Amino acid sequence: MTKRQLTVREKLLLGLLAVTALVSGYLMLFYNPMLAQIRVAEKQRMERELKELFEKDPPPRSLAPYDNSQAVMLELHGILSAAEDYSLAFSTVEAEESIVRRSISLT
Repeated sequence: MTKRQLTVREKLLLGLLAVTALVSGYLMLFYNPMLAQIRVAEKQRMERELKELFEKDPPPRSLAPYDNSQAVMLELHGILSAAEDYSLAFSTVEAEESIVRRSISLT
């Protein structure tokens, strides 16, 4: 049996495959774990800073209540200004975990 010679195209594709495998291996084995370690260290640093901050006397004040209804009314008026007549009714603020929303009824 004789071995056939690879064509230039086949050699090029094999080389490209080898480079892709090396880069993928580096990313999976070294780069991604290193980034994960950096993220964990950063999270631990932030948790430590928060713990130190809340252990101070007096503890930090919470954020002031935020009400953007005036800005929303101006924006909606700009959008609806071409209408002959409209009526808006805002519901109370609903908070779920990190999402805060206020429903609007439009007639």
